[in-house]
Amino acid sequence: MAYDVQEIARACDLALRRLDMVTANLANAQTPGFKQEYLLVTGGEGGTEGVKEERVTDFRPGALQTTGNRFDLAIEGEGFFVIQQANGLAYTRRGDFTLDRDGYLVTQAGERVRGTGGPIQITGGVVGFDRDGTVLVDGAAVGKLSVVRFKDQRLLTRNASGYFETNQQGEEVREPVIKSGFLEASNVSVLKEMVNMIDVHRTVEAYQKLIQTIDNEDKQSTGRVGRLA
Repeated sequence: MAYDVQEIARACDLALRRLDMVTANLANAQTPGFKQEYLLVTGGEGGTEGVKEERVTDFRPGALQTTGNRFDLAIEGEGFFVIQQANGLAYTRRGDFTLDRDGYLVTQAGERVRGTGGPIQITGGVVGFDRDGTVLVDGAAVGKLSVVRFKDQRLLTRNASGYFETNQQGEEVREPVIKSGFLEASNVSVLKEMVNMIDVHRTVEAYQKLIQTIDNEDKQSTGRVGRLA
């Protein structure tokens, strides 16, 4: 049987990219608010030529888990928190926030969380968060969390920090539901991704063995030709 080595190599390369994605999902299974990704492959009927690949993010919400930490915030329903990064705004469902030494509400990496009027700075005594995202200090409102949504979530892309970016203009969610003392868990199904990892590993191994077999057959053929000559 004749094999197309380039076709096999392309199929193996595709399987390796799937493996990278599954590995990333498993690595972030315990990351609050993480959204799993998968590789959507279309076209290439009968082979890999003409195959189109698309990274797709599963934006279904994860389960809410209680932490008891008032600065842990979860969005119940639609929307994203807005994060101020050095190169612009980014968006996330991860809400394990804290205060920096200047009193700003920040991510674990120290990036400021945006409110409807800009970065949220908290000074004073007892801090709390209303269900609509209003920030309270000693019972008085000092700001409100910005929670935005997008018309087309498929246009959101994940950046190196794990946040989402887009050229779309975010629309403020008028009545967000914020739960203080909770975090949204990752939506990764560990069992499903473990099964996927085993499946992809087997596929990669099969392709690698096939490539090795073809390579050995080529060497044997070359040797026979050399002896005949």
